[in-house]
Amino acid sequence: MSALEDAGYLTATKTTRGRGGVTSYRISKAGAAAFKRHIAALTAIVSTSA
Repeated sequence: MSALEDAGYLTATKTTRGRGGVTSYRISKAGAAAFKRHIAALTAIVSTSA
């Protein structure tokens, strides 16, 4: 997840809850765009393979 955060695809927020910690992630606009491109590439692979 740190690689995605370093690339600007998501942000991480760390909080404490009880005795442990909780990390929440939120996708950025750049991350959403990259994810859409990734899904499009996978769809192209599957459609050409079938």
